[in-house]
Amino acid sequence: MDYQINSVSDQLVYIRWFREPEEERSVEKFLQDLKQVLDNSPHPVYILSDLREGRLKNVGDVRRLAELVSNHPRFASGTSFSQDAYTPVFVDLFSKFAHQTDRASEIWPTLEQALGYLEVLAPGVTQGIDWVEIVNTLE
Repeated sequence: MDYQINSVSDQLVYIRWFREPEEERSVEKFLQDLKQVLDNSPHPVYILSDLREGRLKNVGDVRRLAELVSNHPRFASGTSFSQDAYTPVFVDLFSKFAHQTDRASEIWPTLEQALGYLEVLAPGVTQGIDWVEIVNTLE
């Protein structure tokens, strides 16, 4: 599998990409899975995307993801982290397609910085979660 989506709380979803999807059906499955998580959530959802090892790289796929989340009533906001040099290009495209104005803070180099940003958006949203266990479990 190219990715894993984990609902780590009622308000927070952690998405980890293990590689870039090479087949369209993997992208379709990802979009369906994410839509299902959003549809089934009783609360607005914040999304934390771990893009260290992979990401959507097709511009059309990035646009579809942006349209999905920006039009979904349960999407609150999100951020991502990666130190890959190309990832900010795709995150910037996502932000433009989603009509988000604060693009400068959409991607961070570390998990800790991304969590800090989420805490600014929604105080307490990342508290009480064992991030070391979550990140290590998926590696």
